[in-house]
Amino acid sequence: RIGLPLTLLKRIGLGLLFSTLAVIVAGIVEIYRKECMKKFGGTHIQTLANTNFTASSLSVFAQSPQFVLVGIGEIFTAAATLEAGYTQAPPNLQGFLTGLFYAASSIGNLLNLGIMLLVEIVTQEDPWWGNEINQTKMENLMFLLSGLMATDFLIFCVIVLKGNVVANVNKETEMTVFDGDMTQM
Repeated sequence: RIGLPLTLLKRIGLGLLFSTLAVIVAGIVEIYRKECMKKFGGTHIQTLANTNFTASSLSVFAQSPQFVLVGIGEIFTAAATLEAGYTQAPPNLQGFLTGLFYAASSIGNLLNLGIMLLVEIVTQEDPWWGNEINQTKMENLMFLLSGLMATDFLIFCVIVLKGNVVANVNKETEMTVFDGDMTQM
């Protein structure tokens, strides 16, 4: 600890921010990858399943920042969400809340599939997503997804600031209800 009390809600919010930042970084890395291919002739032919692809010679480690940010975001969000389920729920509901957490993740994955299909249909003329990454505008997709994630974060903030959200649990396991005062969050 460095003296900053991070409540469950703050950790979830930080996780959402780190995850959004990861997708923004992914879009920037994609732009850089394409620029490297154009400027420096940084390509080579890669054969996968008897099919030749033009691959970038940009190091795979250029993707490290976005993976680190996704990991940090997941640590904050998932850990805090599961902790909330175990510390703020009666014992007979803890397993149910864990299942609900995983069900919500599954629904999110299905929504993502729907978004990807919609993007593929809408951008057929100038694809953002496809089999040949060098023929697509993947960076646009990343920025669209980061915009959706930022919107999700803003909705989270509105709900936390305006709603009655459980903010923390004291040592006697009594729940304190958040009443909209930022000092309690």
